[in-house]
Amino acid sequence: MSTTFPNTIQTFVTMLNIVASDGPLIKQYQTALENGDKALAQSIYTQIPNADAKFADATKFNTLIDTCVALQNFYKTDIEPYITTKQTEWQGIIDQFSYQDVYNPATQYAKNNFVLYNFNGINLLYLCTLTPPTTGIAPTNVTYWRQLTIQGIKGDSGIGLAFLYGWNSATPYSEQDLVTYNNALWGCTLANTNQPPYEGSTYWSIVGAIGQAIYPFQAEAPTGLSVGELWFKIL
Repeated sequence: MSTTFPNTIQTFVTMLNIVASDGPLIKQYQTALENGDKALAQSIYTQIPNADAKFADATKFNTLIDTCVALQNFYKTDIEPYITTKQTEWQGIIDQFSYQDVYNPATQYAKNNFVLYNFNGINLLYLCTLTPPTTGIAPTNVTYWRQLTIQGIKGDSGIGLAFLYGWNSATPYSEQDLVTYNNALWGCTLANTNQPPYEGSTYWSIVGAIGQAIYPFQAEAPTGLSVGELWFKIL
């Protein structure tokens, strides 16, 4: 190989244009080569100002070609696998940013998992910031969890409506109670217990679907972000 890349940065001769004053010596150089007098040709060559920067020879072309080949090999054998590995690692991190439903002390949670946890009668959202060593470490443990939501000032209740969070088979429901179930908001149309909401139910009517919210994770604030929208800054 005629290149030092990738062990070191390959250097190249900065080429110059032949000028008119080089003409007589170049002609003598060519004549000496044609006559087979290599010693004379070399002597004349050394007299041409910056000759090495004005003549392109096999060594220069081979160095350029070998460097290009080495660069391609470096990308295929080093850069591309590295990028693939990092993409896989990053995807693994992103995949952990998932909502794991209501906190369960028997579940082994991982860093970046989200859970809903009832603390002092209030349902709050928590983010796992460090993978717990065992199960049963409650979200109130600040070593492994961070509270993401807070309770605002209690507002006036809607007329006849009461939001009771996720549907529970053991809860008795009254008319105009609201619950979430299967990614939708449901309104109770007839008092019941242990009647799961579904389309066409006598006891429930769908109020609206609950869409998935996508929050960006990036180093700088996203453009076009509205007041009140969330994004997560990557340090």
